Amino acid sequence: MILTKVFRATQPKSILDELNRESGRVYSETMVEHWRVYRKHAVWLSSSGEEKYNDYLHPATILHSHSKDAAQQAFAKAVKTTRGCARLAAQKRDFHTSGSSGKPRSGRIPE
Repeated sequence: MILTKVFRATQPKSILDELNRESGRVYSETMVEHWRVYRKHAVWLSSSGEEKYNDYLHPATILHSHSKDAAQQAFAKAVKTTRGCARLAAQKRDFHTSGSSGKPRSGRIPE
């Protein structure tokens, strides 16, 4: 379980909006470069590989290094989650009966 605490920020809203936009820009750059490398070179970048590549291509940012890393890692986590969901959906379900019991091997009842 993830516990989330909400607190009021003391910084001006304009600064927080600018930081949020910059974080979104870093996320988008990471996503674009990742898929560009995959499309043009058929290479799947690892999480650390895409961070290093993105840092090399786009060194200037107003974000703290940990905030930039968090935005880059958010894309890697999203890709990992999406690929995991796709694998689950594509998984073959085996409903052949085992022996004379007539129960499905997986223990689930076929729909």
